[in-house]
This record gives sequence, C-alpha cells and structure tokens, in this order.
Amino acid sequence: MISDLPAQLGARLTVTDDAAWPLRTSRYIADAAGAGGLIGCGAGRDQQAAAIRAVMELVERTAQFAPTSVPVAAVDSYVRLGAEALCPEQLGLYSEGQYRAAGSPVTPFVPHQSLEWVQVTEVRTGRRRLVPVEFVYPRAAVTRGRLVVETSSGTAAGTTYEQALCGAISEVVERDSAMLFWHRHVPTHSIASQRLEPAIADELETVRLLGYDVLACDLTYDLGIPVVLLIALRERSFAWGLGCDLDPRRAAAHALRELGARLRWLAVADSSETLHLPRGMVLTGEDHYRLYSRGPLHDTLRGFLTAVVRHPQPDEASTADGHAAGDPAIGTHSGSSASGPHNSDPPPPDRSAAARLVGLLADAGYETYAHSLQAPSWDGDDLHVVRVIVPGLVPFWVGADKQRLGCHRLVGSTSPGRLTNLLPHMFG
Repeated sequence: MISDLPAQLGARLTVTDDAAWPLRTSRYIADAAGAGGLIGCGAGRDQQAAAIRAVMELVERTAQFAPTSVPVAAVDSYVRLGAEALCPEQLGLYSEGQYRAAGSPVTPFVPHQSLEWVQVTEVRTGRRRLVPVEFVYPRAAVTRGRLVVETSSGTAAGTTYEQALCGAISEVVERDSAMLFWHRHVPTHSIASQRLEPAIADELETVRLLGYDVLACDLTYDLGIPVVLLIALRERSFAWGLGCDLDPRRAAAHALRELGARLRWLAVADSSETLHLPRGMVLTGEDHYRLYSRGPLHDTLRGFLTAVVRHPQPDEASTADGHAAGDPAIGTHSGSSASGPHNSDPPPPDRSAAARLVGLLADAGYETYAHSLQAPSWDGDDLHVVRVIVPGLVPFWVGADKQRLGCHRLVGSTSPGRLTNLLPHMFG
C-alpha cells in the first residue's frame, strides 16, 4: 500500500482536504517529508491520488540525493576515456565569468582532469556512455571541485520503467521550454479557452471567479513536444503550473494540478510583500518565487508577459497556437466521453510513449540518455526511478548565480527567441 512507503523511507505523510476549495483537481494536497530535508508534494482530486504523487516525488528525490552508495563506473579523465564519455561541455556548464566569480561553488571542466563517472544508456540505441557523477547524483562525494550544481529536474519515479522514463523526459523538455520562454523571450501564443477541455476550462473559470487573471500558454517550441503553462495573477500575487506530455491534454491537466496547488498555498500564505531581495540572496526556489509573487519584480513579470505572449483574435482562436482548426481540444484525453466538470485525470502514457519522445528529440538533433537509480519496493513490486540527460537542452537551475550560461541553446543564435533576460527565472 502507498501508506507503507513513508515508513520505509523514514518519512511523514500529511494529506490536507479542503472541502470548501472550489478547484476539484487540487482539493487534496499531500506532503511527504523525509530525511535530510527532502520533501515530496502532490495534489489531486482525491486523497489517494495526492498521496501517491507526494510519495513518488519523495522517492525520486531520495534516490537521487540520498543514496547509500553511488555506482561509479570509472575514475579517469575525459581525454583518456575517449568516445565512451559524453563531453561535459555538451551538458550545459557555466560561463568563464561565473567560474571566476568569488565564492563560486563550481570549477571549470578540464579535459585532462580525473573525474568520477557513472554509466548512462543512450535510450534510442542501447549504447553505454559515461557522464560525470554530479550530473546524476548531485550530492555524491567527489575528490575535486564539482562541475555543476544540479537539481532534481529530469528525475522521475514510476511503478514501471516506462512510466518513470516518460516522466523524466517530459520534465527535461518542460524545463527547457520554460527557460527559453523566460530568458529568450520566445514569442508564445496563448491558448484560446475553446481549445481547452470543458472540465479544464471550467476550473480556470473558477480561478477567474476567485479574482485572478488567467493565462494559458502554448510553450511547444522547436522540439514539437507539447508544453502547457498556466498563469494566474491577482493584484501582486502570482501562481503558475507547467505540464509536458505527448498528449497536450495530459500536459494541460498536469499544469492545472500544479496551478491549483500553488493557489491553495497562496490562499493561506502570509500576504506581506517582499520589498527587496538582492540578487545574491536568491538561493532557493522559494526565493525565485518571492521575487515575482508579492515581490519587487512583480511588475517586471507583468511587463514580460505583455511583451512575449500573443493573444489570438476571435476569428483565429482555433489556429493561433499553431494547431490546425479541428484539432482535439487541449485537456480532452482520448476515449473520454463527455467533457463535464467531473472528468477523471487522463490515462497514463502507453508503452510506446517513451520511444516516441526519444524519436522526436532525435529528429530535432538531441539524444536521450537514462540512468536507473535505486528505489524501494511498493506492495511487493519494485518502483523505478530514472534520471534523464538530454545533451544540448537547457538545464533547469535554482539560484541567481546558477544560470547555465555555458549552454549554447540558452545563449546562442540558433534556438528559438533571443537571449534577452538574465533576471532570475519565475519558476520557483
């Protein structure tokens, strides 16, 4: 049972039910607090769904940040390993100036320096490759300075390997799109309400009735993998939700759950404003969020959205987001009957979903690499935790000084948009 997992992890599971909360998809909020300050969170329309999401998030973070041992496959230099190793420069490092900055927690990559490497698998071909250990296990002990400070973005847990792999790939793509949106000001179409499943459109209308301006954005850029961003703004408060899936309807459902969870938090949070937060003090995801929600850069956020998001005219609403008129509504899953407000969540990805995701990335020129992390058992079956790395995509970071300015896709001239904004991102 899912209730047994927190005990195995030494964690405490709390589920909160707000029967008066008007958004059904986030009526229940769960928190799973584990050792070492690791936390998993989840939202859902019922207690079990919220609890499972919270526990699975804790499982993935525990597997990545608190392993009892790390499977180091080699200790050698990139030059000596040759073609077996992926070049760290392809994985998104930092600029020379960032490495030189006083107090920098990272050190430059030196091809002749000995590094600890772990094995990853090229998903499309099955070929074994090596990456420096900190790209997979950020807290692993190393005998030299770390090349990067990584986050859990790109790691996912599931009851099957396929489910975990799909979740991890989707998160890598989702965060790449988010970084392009914010830092490169990619012209982005809003999603007309008539393209949303009525169940999702109804939930967003409820958010509007709470006094928020609501914006749905299509962040599906050059990779061709659907990404949906939902934003709610009221006075100086701000909430967001992101989702990525081969099926844009599942992407919208995921974004809606995230948005609802943040709105639940805003409803009970301290309403005082953060008047000043120096750049050097932006260290955590919460700090990123405090800049833009009731924070000193809220007006900057509104100006950014006005400049970047393009709204369809009434007569082009069905095609303004790049989809042909007559496409199925975003938020409607295949096989769903009607679109009333009580629809269940969309079904999980099918077994071919990972291959399709990997194929789309390969078509765009990007290979996908995966590493299986050790995970606990659940109800007699092994859980799966997968870390995914897609060299060339923009990594997600937390902390104003952690921007991956050595990533060509972020700073170069060939990816969507143009590098315009070096402020800490809004996705905290």
